[in-house]
Amino acid sequence: DSGDYHSVVDFVEWGVENHPAEKYALVLWNHGASWFARANSVAQKGISLDEGSGNEISVSNGDLESMLADVTDITGEKLEVLGMDACIMQSWEIAHVAAPYANYYVASQDYEGFDGWNYEGSMLDLIDDPFMGGKGFGAAVGQRFIETGDLTQSTIDLALIPALTEKLDAVAQEIIDNTEENVYRQGVERSYSYDGPGGNDHDLRGFLRTLSDRTEHPPLVNKIDAAIAVLDQAIVSNYTHED
Repeated sequence: DSGDYHSVVDFVEWGVENHPAEKYALVLWNHGASWFARANSVAQKGISLDEGSGNEISVSNGDLESMLADVTDITGEKLEVLGMDACIMQSWEIAHVAAPYANYYVASQDYEGFDGWNYEGSMLDLIDDPFMGGKGFGAAVGQRFIETGDLTQSTIDLALIPALTEKLDAVAQEIIDNTEENVYRQGVERSYSYDGPGGNDHDLRGFLRTLSDRTEHPPLVNKIDAAIAVLDQAIVSNYTHED
């Protein structure tokens, strides 16, 4: 059952026992839904839908965090890389959950083609440089993925996620305290979403930049600039086609 996170934990236990390593990368390849709510409003949001059982490794209900906690108990340390070879999994919410359990997070904020990552290319890069860390491996995955003609792939330094979360909280509180609801709505409407203007998830940097451009409240601008500065540091590689 690919939608039962215990299946992943069992696989990691087998892998560590049979192929011990100094650093580990765990990649899930399946359908991804991020925090997208299904039409029936059931809170099945996450990755790795099993088409037989209907189960899914949920982010919002805690499956992903439980999985990562069990996995790092087995490895004895943080994963060097957590990768999601699936659609729309590069989001702040997932990075926030993953931060205590991995050093780098590799995923796409948009849809992926059915073939997924270019494993042949990125694994050859790893063979050529077996001492590369998670930052280099994430860049290799992104570069080889884009070479197949797919849309986008980025690597996040998860060590910076707590600082980003703090800055985003400050932005949110400033919006609430100063009733900047109209500016907030404009930020949503005018920032990129993979599902178009009515989509649930929007590009974080584009959203913040639109807020900054349209508000007339200097304290909010300052807090937005602080959040963007941390966000830009956290994104250590980003491969995206111009369109």
